[in-house]
Amino acid sequence: MNLAIIVLLGATLIDGSGRAPLRNSIVILEGDKIVAVGPRNRVRVPEGAQVIDASGLVIAPGFIDAHNHSDRGFTDDPSAASQVSQGITTVVIGQDGGSPYPIRPYLRSLDDNPIALNVLTFVGHATLRSRAMGENTNRQATPGEIESMRQMVTQAMRDGAAGLSTGLEYETGKPASIEEVITLAKAASAFRGMYISHIRDEADKTFEALEEALRIGREARIPVQISHIKLGSVAVWGRAQEAVALINRARARG
Repeated sequence: MNLAIIVLLGATLIDGSGRAPLRNSIVILEGDKIVAVGPRNRVRVPEGAQVIDASGLVIAPGFIDAHNHSDRGFTDDPSAASQVSQGITTVVIGQDGGSPYPIRPYLRSLDDNPIALNVLTFVGHATLRSRAMGENTNRQATPGEIESMRQMVTQAMRDGAAGLSTGLEYETGKPASIEEVITLAKAASAFRGMYISHIRDEADKTFEALEEALRIGREARIPVQISHIKLGSVAVWGRAQEAVALINRARARG
């Protein structure tokens, strides 16, 4: 079967590699595959191809929305018009400690009922606390409950989760000790997962909360993403450079 050939001419190409944009490019697609890319004057336009003048436009890989809550609308709007119209092709859900669980049937349901986006999910700390502790989450977890959560993280990672998320500023996650979170983060780390956190405080105690997130990363040996770097009260206004320096020092230590 002959596939339609489409040629995009004259766009600025950003290929995602980190290289400088290629201006006045040519991109050739055959069916749903890119078969040739290069400077416009070095790639031949196939005979019979549909040529689209893309001058003044940018061609880029789909964007990844690394902190997304759109799973609430997957069923109502599987076309994901809002995301797709922004060039977003991948969303990362399971944020702030809340996630689907168990992970495997959730991902299988997306395979069975596809939407217009690629979907990654974290496993949520608050979701695990609620399962392990019932409605009595306004306290520290017992060793047995932490072990139950650790096993759930392990299963979630085996099922395809991208890592562990926490929302330590929210009611369900707030009572958790740092030791509890480190134990769960270690379980995600064993599968080369990530730790993503809405940290414990974004106001007067922002720096203590940042330090806690970085300690979790160090002791669990897991990459850390801080969802919102926010200096939300007068006591920490004007200290953004200090926050960035704190993170950069952690990066330098590796």
